[in-house]
Amino acid sequence: DINSHYGQAENAYKFTDKAAAFATLKYGRQEGTGDNASADYTAGRLGLKTVQTDKLSFKGGAGVQQFNPDAGKDQTAFNYDFGAVWQATDKTAVQAGGRNGISKSILDASQGVADATVWMGVTSRLIASTALSLSASYRQDDYLDTDRKDDGLGARARVDYTAPASFLRMYLEVSSQTVDSNVADYDETRVSLGMNLSY
Repeated sequence: DINSHYGQAENAYKFTDKAAAFATLKYGRQEGTGDNASADYTAGRLGLKTVQTDKLSFKGGAGVQQFNPDAGKDQTAFNYDFGAVWQATDKTAVQAGGRNGISKSILDASQGVADATVWMGVTSRLIASTALSLSASYRQDDYLDTDRKDDGLGARARVDYTAPASFLRMYLEVSSQTVDSNVADYDETRVSLGMNLSY
């Protein structure tokens, strides 16, 4: 088992009516059982984001990340996190994004993994109370201490329902991933059903 704790701070400076620069600092600590099962993670990024725009919004930053396991070799690498939303119509939005990071493997806590993900999706409000989201993603996992590399293609479908009184929200989500690995290929499917109550 691995327990992960992360914190993030961000400061922005608005230099035009519709654009701002920002700086992000992220720190994390992962703790697990066994040898070399714990590590510290630090990342710093500078970026740009749009503000108060009607059709297109963007937020993206790039910088440096550092992974420091209690035992083993420290890793320093390029770090990025970006996302964009295009409001195509009053009811439909198109999203895209990507990010990378380094963390302990949930399969083997003694291993560090450098991961990178890009994704694209669309959300459409079918009726006033119900929205449908569809997305596809590509993820690459590069294990730092072995020759293992995983490439995964994923798909996700989600339906969100908001009750007329607005205090109850429910969702149903189905996701699937196919992973091509030089160690062992596998498929994964998840089904989630949940609700949010607010007062």
